[in-house]
Amino acid sequence: NKIINLIQISKDLSGKLLLNNVDKLPIKQVASQLSVDARLLFWYLHLVFSDPTTRELYADVEQFEDLHRRQVKLYTEFAPSPSYLSKSQTNTSSPSEEAVNDVRSTEAIERRKRIFESDFITFMKSGLADLQQCLQECQTHTPHPLYAEMIFIYSVKGERRKALNLLLREIGDISLAIDVIEDQFDSIMLVEGGVKRQGTRFASAPIQQQSQSYITPGSSLNNEELWNDVIHFALDRPEFLPNLFDNLGVSRLDSEKVLRSLKPHLQIPLLRQRMVRMFRELVFKDDL
Repeated sequence: NKIINLIQISKDLSGKLLLNNVDKLPIKQVASQLSVDARLLFWYLHLVFSDPTTRELYADVEQFEDLHRRQVKLYTEFAPSPSYLSKSQTNTSSPSEEAVNDVRSTEAIERRKRIFESDFITFMKSGLADLQQCLQECQTHTPHPLYAEMIFIYSVKGERRKALNLLLREIGDISLAIDVIEDQFDSIMLVEGGVKRQGTRFASAPIQQQSQSYITPGSSLNNEELWNDVIHFALDRPEFLPNLFDNLGVSRLDSEKVLRSLKPHLQIPLLRQRMVRMFRELVFKDDL
């Protein structure tokens, strides 16, 4: 219990001491002592993973796979409550042109990216986590599944329709769904390089290469089917139509198909302003 006592005195100083002396205080030995306190063990394993020097040592799967699997469980056990659980995207702004959302602004794109910036997703990107175990843990997490992490896993596995449908139903973000279809999602989800997983079927494979091993023949869908999923989702839930219209003209969403699919007497906030912007963007594209 000496290490626990030391951590209780000062976490910051203890962390530096443990990281700088892994030769004298091996990772497995420290983890064994901290196993009596799940939160301290979680703190320590994340510390080891986050430090560039110890991460290289920790990437040895033959030696540390049991801790990697334990770390997956800890990431789900101590996952913070996500900010995306509200499903309503009804636009309640005042009727002015400024209230029409610029869904392709740098700020909007960065905001969408932040949904997928959890520590758990960072760990999965490294290649140290078994994605099937991660998926099972995310699905059974209470009080609600970890939807963003599940979307990440489905994306890496090439199951884009599952990722899309989960994103629409549980996160309710039409713009992010369009990112999925336009493959901008890949740049959000995947990371350049990454720690290489050693000693397993993922030998010397960062997460981009791992993803290829999951994709089975016929798993990819025609993009038109995915576009139709987005359109039908919004048509069945009129509160999402403003977000759909905000993407007309500024994405590859078929504006004509959306307009022809609208039912009579639908009430869409700021429809005139949204239509004006849509036509302005389409004319600009034609000019180019």
